[in-house]
Amino acid sequence: MNLRQEGFPFPLSFAWWKLYFALDSPSKCVVGEAYSYSSQYENDCAECDRLGWEFGHSFLIRSTKNFDDNIEEFVTHWNDKHMSKKEMTYR
Repeated sequence: MNLRQEGFPFPLSFAWWKLYFALDSPSKCVVGEAYSYSSQYENDCAECDRLGWEFGHSFLIRSTKNFDDNIEEFVTHWNDKHMSKKEMTYR
C-alpha cells in the first residue's frame, strides 16, 4: 500500500493493524528495511532509531505530512551517513 497516494487505512481495520505491526517492528519498519530487515540500527545509530519511532508516531496520529517529512529526513540521513561513496556513484 502506498501511503503517499492512498492515505492511511481506516483506524483499527485489518489493513491498519497490518501496517501498525510492520511499523512497530524494528526489523520490518522503513528503517529496518534499509538495514536489510535487521533491527541492529537501534544500537548502531541513534538518528535511525529516532526516525524509526517517528514513522510509527506519524502513522498513529494519521499525519501523511509528518510521514512524508520522515521519509525525506530518513533518505537524507541515510545518504549522508550510511551510503558508501561507491554506492552513490551508481545512482
